[in-house]
Amino acid sequence: MKNGKFNTVITAFVVVSLALAYSCVSGQEEVKVKSEKDIIREITSNQEKEREGAVRFILDRRKELIKSLIPIIDPVNSKNYKDESRAVAAYVLGEIRAVEAVPVLSTALADEPFSDVVFRKGINPYYASVVNALVKIGRPSVPAMIENLKTTDNKKVMSDSVMILSQVLGGKQRVLTLVGKLIKNESDQTAKLRLKKVNSWIEENVKEDQPPQY
Repeated sequence: MKNGKFNTVITAFVVVSLALAYSCVSGQEEVKVKSEKDIIREITSNQEKEREGAVRFILDRRKELIKSLIPIIDPVNSKNYKDESRAVAAYVLGEIRAVEAVPVLSTALADEPFSDVVFRKGINPYYASVVNALVKIGRPSVPAMIENLKTTDNKKVMSDSVMILSQVLGGKQRVLTLVGKLIKNESDQTAKLRLKKVNSWIEENVKEDQPPQY
């Protein structure tokens, strides 16, 4: 990773850490504050203990950040937060590849902020925050999208799940292959019928201007 990108990532975690230091207490011990310089110094230290300490600090702050952001995008709490806040939370969860957020993000497809926005060139990326987050998280999103296809009658959730699978797996044909296998192996007749409808919907509605790159 180039130094500029690395420093950007570190800075993001430091900002979160500073905020947590004033608001979180573990037992009687306050969360330790470290500056960006402290973290860089520890990562580039000749002492293994210091390098490992920096790694633990960053990963611990990441976990705390994810834990704080998940409730904001959770549909259960949608009345407590503005759409803008929910969208930004989902966006950040995607940018930091928060696998832990997949279950809530999957549920949020049915209650996605700004879902009625007409997409156009230059649109704010937050407006497709939940879908984009699940795509960026990648393979860990696949089981939740499969579960959506088996269980939902919500057309938006179904079509978004197909879109996510297409982006993650590498195109329409791979999604059709997956759905075909799911139909063959599914014992629940209601789920099997949903999957057959999904298969037909993909054949009729999913268009690809060019073949997938992989």
